[in-house]
Amino acid sequence: MTFRYSRWDGSQRVDDLDAGDVLDALSDDLMNYGDLNAALQRLLRWGSPNMQGLEQLLKQLREAREQELGRYNLDSTVEQLRQQVQDIIDTERTGIDRRLQEAQTPEARKLLDRIARQRQDQLDSMPEDLGGRVKALRDYEFVDDAARQKFEELMQKLQKQMLDQMFQGLKGSIQQMQGQDLSRVRDMVRSLNKMLED
Repeated sequence: MTFRYSRWDGSQRVDDLDAGDVLDALSDDLMNYGDLNAALQRLLRWGSPNMQGLEQLLKQLREAREQELGRYNLDSTVEQLRQQVQDIIDTERTGIDRRLQEAQTPEARKLLDRIARQRQDQLDSMPEDLGGRVKALRDYEFVDDAARQKFEELMQKLQKQMLDQMFQGLKGSIQQMQGQDLSRVRDMVRSLNKMLED
């Protein structure tokens, strides 16, 4: 469901608000309490059987907000990413240890031991923050193929999510464009297509 808000210009329809319902609610309250100002305030705040009040609208807004926050829970997304990055690092450490154990000759073991120490030092010196770890892993030369594969898949997933968000934003912007702006965008896309074909 999409809502578009604009300045009142008289063309909007207000189906839920009926003058008869408002007068009925006001007259009942006025007869019971005798204060028109208080009756208007109660009607605005609590509404009537046929019309929502501000309290009901606020309740709906809170529920919608909670629903959206649940849908786009950034804390759980960041925690998932942090766990995936830690899993990649743990997989790499396990792979390094396995490679050392698989060394056949003393020379190979000595060489692998030196490489393993360098890689372990790199893994130990990675920043604690998620962004720093991802950046460090981009520059890191993996020893374990499974860890490399996991990292590449994570990067592809993140790039896809970023592109999807960018295209959703562009789509929303284009949907809100009108006449002349839309024709300019079409011309620009045609020009880009022509450049790509050449």
